[in-house]
Amino acid sequence: MEVYNIRNLIIVSVVIIAVGIWLFWSKRYGKLRGTLAIISRLLWIFPIFLGLFPKNVSEKLPPSVEIQPIHILVDDSNSMKMQSGGEEKYAQRIQNRLMHIRDECRRLGCIPEITYLSTIDASTRSGFTPLSTVLERWFAKVDLDPWILFSDGGDSQPTKNWGEYLSHLGSKGDSKHQDYSSKRGLIVAFRQKDDFNIWLDHLETVPFSFESKSFSNSVTVMRSDSHGQQRIQLQLYVGSKALATTNAEFDDGQNQAVVSLSIPPLARGQHLVTIKALPNANEKTLWDNELNFSLEVLPNTLGILHLLGRPSWDGRFFRRYLKSEPKYDLISFFILRDPWDSQQVDERELSLIPFPVERLFNEELPNFRVIVLQNFTLRQFLLPQYQENLVKFVKEGGGLLFLGGERSLQDMDLRNSPLREILPFRLNSDNLASDSGEGFFPPFIEGEAKQKRSAFSPWYDENFKYSIRLAKPSIHQRQLATVFDDWEALEESLASFDGMQGIHHMENVEFIPKLYTPLLNAVDSSGKSIPLAVASYPGKGRAVWIFTDSIYKLALTQNEKVPRQVYNQFMQSAMTWLLRQDLNKPLVVKNFDVNIHKGIIAWKAKLRGPAARYFDMNSDEWQVSVCEQVLKQQDISITKNGLDEILLEGRFAVTDSRIERCKFDLVGKNSAFGSLHTSYISAIPKTYRDDEIFDAFNKLKKLSELTKAELIVDENGSNDSIDKWIESFTLSDGVAVPPSFKVVEENYWVLETWYIWLLLLFLPLEVIIRRWDELAVKLTFIARSF
Repeated sequence: MEVYNIRNLIIVSVVIIAVGIWLFWSKRYGKLRGTLAIISRLLWIFPIFLGLFPKNVSEKLPPSVEIQPIHILVDDSNSMKMQSGGEEKYAQRIQNRLMHIRDECRRLGCIPEITYLSTIDASTRSGFTPLSTVLERWFAKVDLDPWILFSDGGDSQPTKNWGEYLSHLGSKGDSKHQDYSSKRGLIVAFRQKDDFNIWLDHLETVPFSFESKSFSNSVTVMRSDSHGQQRIQLQLYVGSKALATTNAEFDDGQNQAVVSLSIPPLARGQHLVTIKALPNANEKTLWDNELNFSLEVLPNTLGILHLLGRPSWDGRFFRRYLKSEPKYDLISFFILRDPWDSQQVDERELSLIPFPVERLFNEELPNFRVIVLQNFTLRQFLLPQYQENLVKFVKEGGGLLFLGGERSLQDMDLRNSPLREILPFRLNSDNLASDSGEGFFPPFIEGEAKQKRSAFSPWYDENFKYSIRLAKPSIHQRQLATVFDDWEALEESLASFDGMQGIHHMENVEFIPKLYTPLLNAVDSSGKSIPLAVASYPGKGRAVWIFTDSIYKLALTQNEKVPRQVYNQFMQSAMTWLLRQDLNKPLVVKNFDVNIHKGIIAWKAKLRGPAARYFDMNSDEWQVSVCEQVLKQQDISITKNGLDEILLEGRFAVTDSRIERCKFDLVGKNSAFGSLHTSYISAIPKTYRDDEIFDAFNKLKKLSELTKAELIVDENGSNDSIDKWIESFTLSDGVAVPPSFKVVEENYWVLETWYIWLLLLFLPLEVIIRRWDELAVKLTFIARSF
């Protein structure tokens, strides 16, 4: 009733307005033209009025719900069936679960498709558990359907990592379920509570080192029982030689310990490094006490010159990152004494040395690859000739990393400094503040006086709070600055961090379109956006400009969505791009898996890089060897996963099946990149029988993290968790419902009629009627001109 009254009120109001307009037009244009004009207007707005009178439309509902298949893989190996004393282990519990799932599917409308491990791989009947190899074939059948795995995690090759293909399962989705990708899998794990176990869980290390340089890595040691204090000894091996030893200390109530291991300098080449945790007297599972990783030792280091205007937290964290990377030969200076101060005493009597500006910028500059200017005022410490050498260094191919702060981008560095040649932005020199005449080193601008600077000059605001957001560079800009691709991979972590404060206001300068790539923006609570980081390419060189000194806060955040290694990854990406191809090799081995069974080696190598598009085994310029055996074209299967990624795999027989490690080696040559050589060493996983391995809950936990599947432990016999998971993939109770219809109001039915276009023609007709006098004069003038 209320809708009806509103509709009538609208109609009456429109009629009154139309009458008023008709009277006005009749007086101005005459009754005939006024009447035709008002009729034309009423006709072209008529479809709008029809929207006030909706039509009732009947929609047919689907007569039945979808039958949802649920794929179930059951580990029926000997380790799941019987214990060592002959007592039944998990088999009957699994059968009870399967019967319950069948009953639930009859009620909810799903079909359980059960597959046993032994039906996919016959070696299961011979006393082995080929779980990791079977999953790849089984998941190909599962596709996008939900799946359940019943297993204790036991595997004939427990040290073999889960394949990279598993990580793609969590990224697939279904329009029917918003959280489909995170719930699609369910792992039901079986484990014994009383077994004490120690295992190595997570390793953080660098992929390469340099000659005569030691480096450190960290490994997380876990224990299943957190009661009491305990000390676990770790040993680091290269080959059969022990190079380092340390202890993992556990306090009461602690079940994990992060241990740092220092590796002494190694010879140039590829090495397989092994970290072992010595077993406890009560420990049965020993295979997870060992971790292996491949390390490449390169022949030299890269010189980095770091100039910091004054000690700060940002400078401290950046220096810590540089010193943690063995590839960098770092020379760092904190400006604590001016280069020209005179203390009227002998230098040997002073604890601080003056800044050696002359030697650095006249003699040593060619020995560096990247110069870092952090919160640094050029004109205060560098004479124009030294600044010219710095600009020349960058333009001839060097790298420049600019990190902001209140001492950087001062007016004296932007007006007449040679630095202006490599800036990625322009300043309006007519509006810059004039020289104060206070000499070569005017004082720093502090406090509120900063905001009084020219609106055409950047100024530092230490109180500006903001969040980090990715910029939107064009495709061409992204190709010029690939550092954006690396930072894009960190987007979730960067966007989740909200503790940033302090930035240069760059919104009043003009960035040069062809000379820069926008990387990051700073966005405050009101939505205001300011450029936070850009890349530029002056001459043959490269530069990254970060207009803040607060990036270090990424390493201090307590936000669970921001991993602690994000700061290092962020800076690593910037330095990698600045150093060009020294670190970004044209082709690298991302993963190398190798397995040996009955004298046959099966291997698989994933290679990534721009040189992948030129790979051609038909050419004599490419050579691949595996386990020191040179392979021919017919021995290798090649799959292209993208323009810059290829997958190589193959099989061949060996005479000695006792080898423990295998090296993949590739040599290539092409005019597009010159020559390349890449290699990788992997340990060949040992094979165990079912009576030699035990429950491996940690392996199932890793599988859950990779596939984003839900993980539950079958302990109390309850089916509640399984029932809840199944219900999330069914549409309604029962498998069928009778056909039904529902009636809905359609307000936009007039848009589907043919005459709406005819009525819209009256819109230009109304304009012609009311403007006829003006049109007639113009037409007459045009006619006379001819």
